[in-house]
Amino acid sequence: MISVIIVDYKTLNKTLSYIEQCKLSIHYSDKLTFVIIDNNPEHAETLHNLKRELDETGIREESILGYDTYFYSYHKIELVHVIAKENLGYA
Repeated sequence: MISVIIVDYKTLNKTLSYIEQCKLSIHYSDKLTFVIIDNNPEHAETLHNLKRELDETGIREESILGYDTYFYSYHKIELVHVIAKENLGYA
């Protein structure tokens, strides 16, 4: 399994483009997962855009360590979208 972690702050379109580029560059035979850490505490618009961009089948929501976390299926990969309650930065 290969997991790629992406920290995002209001750049969803760039993040989805990056994921598409990675999919073409990474050779994998097992599961490929992208974890998006959304540093935008006002995430409602980002979440709406992400749902619109992705196939909404298989969306699942959980609270993990107090963070709202959404799981999506997207072109044979799994996306995990973690919503930060505040901008935690990159470090």
